[in-house]
Amino acid sequence: MAKTKYLLQGLGGRDFVDEVKDLLQKPHTKAFYYSAFLREASVLEIEDLLKKESDIKTVIGIRNASTSSQGLEALIGTGAKLYVVDTGSAVRIFHPKTLVVVDEKRGKAYAAIGSSNFTPGGFYGNIENNIVVELDLTDSSDKQFYDDFMSGFDSIMKFVGAGDNVLHITKDSEIQELLQDGRIVDENTTKIVTSVGTHKSGNRTVKRMPLKGTTGHVVKKRKAGAQKTRATKKVGTTVVVTTAFQGKVVEVWKSKELKERDLTIPSNASTNPTGSMLMKKGDYDIDQQSYFYDVVFKDLKWSVKVGKPNYYKFADAKFHFIIEGIEYGPYTLTLKYDERTNTKSYAQKQPNVSLSWGDAKDIIKNRNLLDKIMYLYRIEGEKDKFLVEIKDE
Repeated sequence: MAKTKYLLQGLGGRDFVDEVKDLLQKPHTKAFYYSAFLREASVLEIEDLLKKESDIKTVIGIRNASTSSQGLEALIGTGAKLYVVDTGSAVRIFHPKTLVVVDEKRGKAYAAIGSSNFTPGGFYGNIENNIVVELDLTDSSDKQFYDDFMSGFDSIMKFVGAGDNVLHITKDSEIQELLQDGRIVDENTTKIVTSVGTHKSGNRTVKRMPLKGTTGHVVKKRKAGAQKTRATKKVGTTVVVTTAFQGKVVEVWKSKELKERDLTIPSNASTNPTGSMLMKKGDYDIDQQSYFYDVVFKDLKWSVKVGKPNYYKFADAKFHFIIEGIEYGPYTLTLKYDERTNTKSYAQKQPNVSLSWGDAKDIIKNRNLLDKIMYLYRIEGEKDKFLVEIKDE
């Protein structure tokens, strides 16, 4: 029958790192370590013990604005087998914190489960909540606990080699690719940011991991009266600090679930992509024929273009992007406004402002973004700078 011990770190007594060291020093044949976040100092804290391990598998979360390149490099430097988990979403991340050591010769296993990450805060800095369990694998209920854990581990391993969600990392160059892709951070340079990282090496967007658990759950929201106005929702000013800019932004528009047309993705072989997105009502209760030209983009310099009909007006603006926590850009993009009021489309109240994706098309034209939500923010104090964020709602 399992023996359990409870630990509340930070209010006296032992720190979680003491328990980790104790478990790693017990006789065992293999070990598993899950952590949502990882930092270098915590690896160095138990480096000597990790180097003695003959079979330890570590599973670490990324795309979370915390796991660092230094931490991952330190971890593989100990000889530990390293896997990283990127759910493809900055909202639903890999979040377990579990250490399991298994003594197959003696039929025992030990587990530490709780709130502590593989970080200095989790090891000894924060108030943390953990349980240490000693299992007798000859006991049926204890064996079931262990079997359930291994079943979960196997389910994670099924993603290895099947995409970008779970990666087996074996060398520093692969870690540097994760850093360049903005999926992990640099402890030496990264500030507190709203984005997870800055994408520098290419335009890949990770497919959303097929996670279960949300179906059937109703998200309750506090009642606050009418949520929409004829202009914009009443949202507060948000402070944004990224590597590209810092300042205050105000939400001015929110889309419904993104479709192929929005992302300039051909729905079939005969579809001719336009390369632009019509600025529609989305999730706002607005007059889409006046809101964008008269309100959102009113401070831009609109003008006609040579060779284009005079009823089309064009304006350029600079757009920063944060897509599932990863920064892109900025890009200078062009907006087009059709000022005609005597057309059939105008009578049908069709949109009359479109945004051309231009050089940003490489990051927008991606099926992994389908059904996500796009938010448009105005950067305060700037007339021609905006922030686009795409994420799960």
